[in-house]
Formats: sequence, structure tokens, C-alpha cells
Amino acid sequence: MICSNCGNEIADGVKFCPNCGNPVTGDVVQPTPMPAPEPIRQQSSDSYVQPPQGYQAPPQGYVQPPQGQGYQQQQYTPYDQPQKKSKAWIIILVVVLAIVALLVIVGIAIKRAADRAVQDLNDQINTELDDINLDDLDIDLDALNSEIEEMTNNELDQLDLDQDSIPDSDTTSSNSGESYDYVDVTYSGNTVKIAPNGNLDGSTVLYGGKDLEGLCDYIDDYVLEEGRYINRDMLYDLIAIDVVDDSMWTDFEDIELNMIMACALANNFHNLDVRVKDCVIDSANPTDYKYDVVAEGRDDTWIINYRDKTVYFNNGATEYSSDMFKDEYLAVWMTGIEEYYGIEAD
Repeated sequence: MICSNCGNEIADGVKFCPNCGNPVTGDVVQPTPMPAPEPIRQQSSDSYVQPPQGYQAPPQGYVQPPQGQGYQQQQYTPYDQPQKKSKAWIIILVVVLAIVALLVIVGIAIKRAADRAVQDLNDQINTELDDINLDDLDIDLDALNSEIEEMTNNELDQLDLDQDSIPDSDTTSSNSGESYDYVDVTYSGNTVKIAPNGNLDGSTVLYGGKDLEGLCDYIDDYVLEEGRYINRDMLYDLIAIDVVDDSMWTDFEDIELNMIMACALANNFHNLDVRVKDCVIDSANPTDYKYDVVAEGRDDTWIINYRDKTVYFNNGATEYSSDMFKDEYLAVWMTGIEEYYGIEAD
């Protein structure tokens, strides 16, 4: 039976509903039996089956899983995460390689710049020397070349200091020295250092009552092409080192070749700010003159061998090529000097 008050099912013969306490009357609601389901006939795919009342069609694309079988969530297998490696060694390697590359680039750039500067200076000097018109000087080159050759063969007697005047290293104290008219000389072992003392300048008269400033004016006006001027300060320094003292020579021929070489150098570096601080000569190798110079504000050592006619910069590390010591150009300087001092060629 069914309670008419609360709808609870109660057993037969019970007078009160055990759920709500309502007295059970004869009006008892009997449960309605469910009709037995009719078997579903199998129909073809073309037949339409009417869905049961109240059935709601699933959304498009929805596939209903089989009864009793739930959805299985696909198991996710995580990938192994790669272990983080230290980047320190990579950074160090990159920095080292960058430093090495920079040093190589800088080294190459410096070398190329130095080589280019020397080559440009050589080309400029050689071009300017070629502009000298030998015909205007009316020079007998054959005769002058013979004289230059003879003087060159004997240049050690004329260019070097008297070897007897260099004290022996065994009997001389270190760094002893003497002062002369135009230089201060310091002896140390087998070497002698000759430093200009400033007494030789444009007003100095070496021969024939004519000063060196007049010689430079004559060279600028009559020997060099227009607009080119000899390096006077450098010329005075070189002549001071070569002449040393008036008492060391008696005839102009004793210093003429020294002056010729000095003019060649001073003209070659006419547009360079060069001052010669001193010249060091080793008695074991007296043909090498090591000039300590200040060129364009930088200290350097130039090694010049007048016998071999070679010039090296950077303390012998860089060879300098020039035609300034060619016989025909030395002949020009000889002619210009002799004409200024009024010396007649033999």
C-alpha cells in the first residue's frame, strides 16, 4: 500500500503510516506497475527509429560511449627534461677567442700601417728626388761619380772619429767624457757617445767666412726645387756630430763628405720633425752610426751605415729604402756645397 499523505509504501494491515503518522484509511494508492518493454525490432539503416519521449539528442559530433564503459583519460608520459649545463665555460671560451682575435687584428693593423707609412714616405722622397734637374747644375757626372767613389772607398778615415782618440776600455773608467767645440763625448767600454751641445747652429762658420745659414739658403734657392726646404735643425745636429771640433780637421776636404751625407739626410727628411740627440759608435763596428733621435715627438734609434748606404729604423728592426745615397744625388750635394764655399773642383 501507499500512504495517501506522504506516498510512503506501507505494509498491509498497518493503521498508521510509519513515516508521517497519518492514519491509514481504505483509500490506499496502489503502485502502478511498469509495462514490460517491447522488444525492439531490428530495422535497416534507412529506417528511422522514433526516439523515446523525453529523449534529447546528443550534440553534433558526440559519440556516446558503450554502456558501462567510462571515459579513459589518456595517460600523459612526460618527456625527460634535458639537464641544464653550465654556460660558464662557453662564456670563457668566447671571451678568450675574442681577445685573441682582437690582438691578431690589432697586430696586423699596426704592421700594415707601419709598412704603408714607410712605403709612402719612400715613394714621396724618391719622387721628389727624381724632380731634381741635374742639367740645371751643369755637372760632369762622370767626373763627380769617380770622385765620390774614391771618397767612399776611404770614408772610414773621414767619417769616423780617430780610433786612437778612443780610450781603451781596460784603462778607462766607465762613462768618462770630454767636451768639444760642438759636441760632448762620453766613453763607455768600447763605445763612444757623441751628443750635440747646441754650439753649432746657423751662425757657425766652418769655412771661407760663410755660415751654415747661408749654406741652407743657397740649397733652398739653387739646389732644391721650389717649395722644398732642407731640414735645418737636423742638418746642424748631424754636422755637429760629424765635425766634433775645429781642431780635428785642417782642410775642407776632411769634412766635405760628412757634410754631403748630412745634407742628403736632412733633405730626405725635410718635412719630418727630427732632432738628433746623440750618436753611438762601437769601436768593434765603427761603420754603424746609431743615432738616438726624436722623430715627430717619438724616441727612436736609426742605424745608418754610410759605407753600405743603408738606413734602419726601430733600432735596426725596419729597413728604410731610399735613393738619397745614390752617386748622382751625392754629386749634386757636392756641387752645391762647393759652389757655395767657392771651392773649385780639381
